[in-house]
Amino acid sequence: MVNVSKLHVYSLAIVAANKALTSKIIEATPIEHLPMLNGELTDNVAQYKTASKDAGGKSYAGSVSTTVTVKATWLPLGGSNRITAPDVRRGETVVLYRFADSDEFFWVTLIDDFSLRKLETVVFAFSGTKVEGVKMDASNTYFLEISTHSKMIHLHTSKANGEPYSYDIQLNTAEGFLQIQDDDGNFFKFDSADRHIVMVNRDQSKVEINKTIINFESSDEINMKTRKLTQTAQDVVTNASNVSVIGSSQVRVSGGNFELATQTSSVI
Repeated sequence: MVNVSKLHVYSLAIVAANKALTSKIIEATPIEHLPMLNGELTDNVAQYKTASKDAGGKSYAGSVSTTVTVKATWLPLGGSNRITAPDVRRGETVVLYRFADSDEFFWVTLIDDFSLRKLETVVFAFSGTKVEGVKMDASNTYFLEISTHSKMIHLHTSKANGEPYSYDIQLNTAEGFLQIQDDDGNFFKFDSADRHIVMVNRDQSKVEINKTIINFESSDEINMKTRKLTQTAQDVVTNASNVSVIGSSQVRVSGGNFELATQTSSVI
């Protein structure tokens, strides 16, 4: 006698109701076991009332709830690292599995029907730790979330395997910005709506483009090195304790207004 698994394909099924966003359970109608159904498939429950008399002639009444659907839990068959169930909707075709003759059913997608599938949230997670027996969460996994429900893509890394830093990259299409940051205070943001690009490190050094204004900030030094530097401006304002021009044979300033506010200036 050949031993085979008691987990077996039970039936093709039609999803009867849209799956709840965070759930892995659906209501589905096993069409191979109910081939004579007519009309639209739903998860509606029908109430049937009965009335009769018992052996002593006393009248009684009762009711029973019936449905043509079964509850089934998502089975990530072949879906390694995916931790969210597909957001199936009413009318999609799935395959139901059953363990022996139990009342417990499982489902997997058969066809990704994009004519029915609408908004989706998908999360893939990857273990980032060598420690046995720990619960997997954001502190010890790398994960990628793509959600058209919240209009966001989020990539996250952890430090559970000795990494010096963790990183988060978020593309927020709802508000229109891209943000990159680590856990050490370094930060970059590209805001399309406000036309604002800013880059800041842990030392609060900053490069910023805010619409038509560009700002550079540093508590220590800002250095530029190039073969030729050309400045064209209506107004040039320099406010400094010391100004030095080193290694120049000629210094020429040409403009409508030039203001130099300094305690010491020199040309070397």
